[in-house]
Amino acid sequence: MASATGKAFEAGWPSAAGTARRSARRHRRVELTMPISILYKGGERGPGVLSDLSLRGASVIAPKAPLAGDLVTLRIGDIGDLPARVRRLAPSGFAAELLGDRRARCALADALTIHLNKPESFVRAVRYPQDQDAVLQLDDGRVARCTVINLSETGAKLTTALIPLVGESVRVGARRGMVERHLPGGIAVSFPLRTPR
Repeated sequence: MASATGKAFEAGWPSAAGTARRSARRHRRVELTMPISILYKGGERGPGVLSDLSLRGASVIAPKAPLAGDLVTLRIGDIGDLPARVRRLAPSGFAAELLGDRRARCALADALTIHLNKPESFVRAVRYPQDQDAVLQLDDGRVARCTVINLSETGAKLTTALIPLVGESVRVGARRGMVERHLPGGIAVSFPLRTPR
């Protein structure tokens, strides 16, 4: 789920008109969670999640770590592409400097502001790329190692040699869920929504 209120987002992203003022505030970062596609050096493509953004930089959660200094492209759905240079690596991804014409970046910021204020932007839970080992347990006591490919509040995709039936209850680590469908080499699991206490 892409999350950031329009008010907060616009405060961090000056619109294309009037950006000459407020120079002290123009690079403030805005936190958000938005699934993106990353085009790496050499043409390889991979998933990622945009976790914060400003007119000059971005933080990205991604399973594949590029090298510092690499040129990448952050593809934000139908909104557009952000060319960027990797500045530093982080345990869960990397931080990048946004490249290109400032006017184009401001226009993209305006498009992203509009997108974040659409109701459909809040419907789907964001799936975070993982590539982490976990334990899959079935109600009959069978246990197997699995690899979590991606994870969200509502579900996960796993690779595993143990393939339960669709609709069967399972436990992924400490989280209980239900097998939603079979995938090549694994399964998709849905989690029940957590109710606020």
